Amino acid sequence: MFPLILADTYGDTNTGTHWREVFETLQKIKPVFVFNFMGGFHAKNVHKAEEFFETYYQDDGFKIIDTGFEPWYSEWMQFYDKRPFDNVWFWHSRIGFARGPDRFIYAPTWKKSIDNAINGTDPAFPAQRTYEHVNDPRNPLNKENRFFSWNRRPHPWRIDLINELLSRDMDIEIRMPHHNIEDRSPPDGEVRDIGGNKIPLHWKQFKPLEEVINDWDKNKDRIINDGVDIEPGENGAGIHSWHRRSLKTFEIISETIVKDGGLNTFASEKTFKGLRSGNLFLIYGQQGHMHNLKVRGFKLHEKYINYEYDLEVDNKKRCQLLVDEIERLYNMTNEEYSDMWHNTLRERKHNQEYSLHFNASLDKWLGQVLEENELKNAET
Repeated sequence: MFPLILADTYGDTNTGTHWREVFETLQKIKPVFVFNFMGGFHAKNVHKAEEFFETYYQDDGFKIIDTGFEPWYSEWMQFYDKRPFDNVWFWHSRIGFARGPDRFIYAPTWKKSIDNAINGTDPAFPAQRTYEHVNDPRNPLNKENRFFSWNRRPHPWRIDLINELLSRDMDIEIRMPHHNIEDRSPPDGEVRDIGGNKIPLHWKQFKPLEEVINDWDKNKDRIINDGVDIEPGENGAGIHSWHRRSLKTFEIISETIVKDGGLNTFASEKTFKGLRSGNLFLIYGQQGHMHNLKVRGFKLHEKYINYEYDLEVDNKKRCQLLVDEIERLYNMTNEEYSDMWHNTLRERKHNQEYSLHFNASLDKWLGQVLEENELKNAET
């Protein structure tokens, strides 16, 4: 077995274990050098990746940068042909038609992390849930229990979504810390030249909700200050809360990024939690995100849900159209909503099970590597 060398932007040398079985397969052929890129696309982080691959530039082996935790697909396009990245495989998490260079491989890192959290076996819980008492006030099919939107960082697009939801007469469980607590470094104004590209170091500070939520005194009690199964300041990306999700039936998801989009979009753990949960959901993400899920083989519920909002290019208008559709669904009678819930069971179950095996591009690449190695061994 050849050596496996791991690193990431936080200095962890025991990182990237979500793809451990792939790395172990590659180790049988030659050494494996993996840099797990996490965090913002700024000079310090890019420089750490640059230093790692420069160190092993002359070494024979598989050199992989796993960028799948972050949405910086187009940003990395600037570097793939520049030293020391010109002999590196780029793994990414863009769904849809992400047609990049041959060394860009679709590897759904967030999806895989959820697989590992539930041991890669059955979906978290059955999509079919039965409720004996239709009129029971605790029944998640009832209007006041259907919808939820769990959020952590108060990015501007999430604030837009929450403000739009609050402006409508809907009883939705909205969660977001009233004051985001994170250990965030101040900007230092540094600019680094990486591969001939000027990359600034930037860092964003978040304002408390009272400064960004409309009619704060009126609406503050409608936003639950606590997260679900996480402590204040904790990153909940790895916390799945399947049981708590099963107490609701429709999730309103705000993705990591909403700008740009089109033929390929970024799918974080938020998208895959929605797919794996068995719930109905709508996503405020990049333009075309829901369409790209369909392109990748997931099922939408087009008989009941209007996804036209997803194709709107203007972010704010897309947000408004999304909430228009949520409001329409919210105002369904219990009978209409129950009909939608039960008649989408097959599609929701498909999404749960399909996401377990959603590694086709990476599996194809690995198969090609193994085949080439067998041919090489046969020749020698």
